[in-house]
Amino acid sequence: MPDVTGRQTLTCPDCGTPVRPDRERLCPKCGYLLASLRTAPEPADFGPQRTPGEKGEATSVIPAKRPDPTGTVIDGAPLPGPGEVECPRCRERNPMERVRCQRCGLELRTPRAVAPPPVPVPPPPPRRTGSLARKLLPVAGAVVGAAALIGVAVFLADRGPDLDADPPAGGSGGAPPGLVQVDPKSVRANASSTNPDLGFPVANTVDGDPRTTWQSDGGRLKSNVGVRLTYQFANPVQLARITLVNGDGRSPQDYTNNQRVKRLRLTSGSWSARWNLDDRAEPQTLDVDAGAVSSLTLEVESTYPGTRFKDLAVSEVSFYVRS
Repeated sequence: MPDVTGRQTLTCPDCGTPVRPDRERLCPKCGYLLASLRTAPEPADFGPQRTPGEKGEATSVIPAKRPDPTGTVIDGAPLPGPGEVECPRCRERNPMERVRCQRCGLELRTPRAVAPPPVPVPPPPPRRTGSLARKLLPVAGAVVGAAALIGVAVFLADRGPDLDADPPAGGSGGAPPGLVQVDPKSVRANASSTNPDLGFPVANTVDGDPRTTWQSDGGRLKSNVGVRLTYQFANPVQLARITLVNGDGRSPQDYTNNQRVKRLRLTSGSWSARWNLDDRAEPQTLDVDAGAVSSLTLEVESTYPGTRFKDLAVSEVSFYVRS
């Protein structure tokens, strides 16, 4: 039966809720299909027909246009008011609380995304007790001991060579019996070229630390060939061995960044010798028989190229005499 507004109002056959089949497709409460309750529309009265060629008396009215959410223009469809939601399928204005469109039944609310269930955390393994734990105790002690030895080895390797120790005979580093290192504090070093950075003076070559370095000012030199390092001793010494750590010993990358010495010419008074050096960061030794010397000059005759800088680097130079 029609309500006070003239619209058809009925009750849902399934749940008894008041419904309007002329505007609703489904019952808002139970979803019952209301198409069977609709009555056939009465024929519209368009008035007397005009004869062919007769002009109409009414003026055509162009309905208002508004854009829909997709960007197209819909003619004559009113904008939804406050508290209303528009069906994206049939453009029916629905109350905000409706779940489905009252006209076409399209679901109006986007279902929430359901979060995936949390990944279960596996329980901790059962604690070993009794005789099994006693059997594993010696194995655990051996593993801990091995790890401690490895840690000590890595620590010593990271420290680099100990140049305070005497070099072994015929090798790099350490001294054989009968050789004593000249006190580095009694040796004064000079260089014909030094990087202006105060962190790379030539005194670094006699400080006993291979992680400090001397570097030439290679950027201002045409070549590092001819660069000289001169060492003066507080008293004449019977020089028997020289040990040199080539390049920048702070890291493998620093080592290759700068140039390294490939060949040196050693002179002291009338005595001279040449020394070909390997391209490696470990200490290298040269046994000499220079007699009593007050100073020694190391002149660069060739170098290994650096990957980034033109500066020549030497980390440490040590001198040994016979005891």
